[in-house]
Amino acid sequence: MTVTDAGLSSYTNGQLLRRIDGQFDVFITVDKSIQFQQDLAAYDIAFVLLRSRSNDIADVEPVLTRFLTRVDELKRRALLVVE
Repeated sequence: MTVTDAGLSSYTNGQLLRRIDGQFDVFITVDKSIQFQQDLAAYDIAFVLLRSRSNDIADVEPVLTRFLTRVDELKRRALLVVE
């Protein structure tokens, strides 16, 4: 589900994380600075950073495929970086 699909696109990153805390298990983003902007350990969510050239599906899809092979590495309150 995307942020837009969830009806949460009007929230800033901090507001968004507070809203979804406890509602979702995993937060996937392409925001390369999320770990510097937010205290990820404060949220009971596993975070995934997909390092792709852009957020265009053609760039994200190969990285997302690599993420799916690493799902067992997810930990709540931590960031998993997938390149």
